[in-house]
Amino acid sequence: MKKNVIDFNKKREEILREKFVKEPMDYSETMALLHRGAVDEAIEEFRRLAELRPDDASVFYNLAFALGEKGSVKEAITYYREAVRIDPRFNNARYNLALELLTVNEFTEAESEIKQLLHYSPLDADAHFELGKIYERRELYDFAVYEYRQVVKVDPYFSLINFYIANSCFRMKKYQEAADAYNNELKVNPGFTDAHNMLRMVKKAIEKTSQRQKNKSHVSQDNEDN
Repeated sequence: MKKNVIDFNKKREEILREKFVKEPMDYSETMALLHRGAVDEAIEEFRRLAELRPDDASVFYNLAFALGEKGSVKEAITYYREAVRIDPRFNNARYNLALELLTVNEFTEAESEIKQLLHYSPLDADAHFELGKIYERRELYDFAVYEYRQVVKVDPYFSLINFYIANSCFRMKKYQEAADAYNNELKVNPGFTDAHNMLRMVKKAIEKTSQRQKNKSHVSQDNEDN
């Protein structure tokens, strides 16, 4: 009889311990796991929290973030989508969703998400920058420059923004605009080697263009004389 009591107590203790382990952590404790780099544990806890709080966009956002840290991009995309479905104005979730979509080359959906973010927050410099990069990848350089210039309006000291403007102008053969933008970048980053190298290339391109125009002018004048 005593043995049975002991066995019963042991079984009860095991059940209680198991129940305690499976009980979701407090939200702040789960965040602490993520900050400590315990990504797998954080993911497990956020999954449990998501079941308990299915209308809490921040839970799905953090679950997506943790999955992204682990490299589970497609699953991260799924939960970022859920976060913005719950809260369409959750700009951080929408921004991260767009970034993850870009990693799997889903440019059209990423562009759509960034535009939606800018609808709610038109002065988001990071969003304008990412949209500019999307246009640049699609070789829509005019659109890219427009977005990069929006960044400058919001944050004139945004890292490397003039370099991006210059590169797009260079690809459109707008060499003087490119030169101006490279010079603007060098005012902020005077030791930026890539900008110096590109500026030299642009100056050569301007010289060649100028020489071609002179040659055309001479040919035209000769034809008139004849």
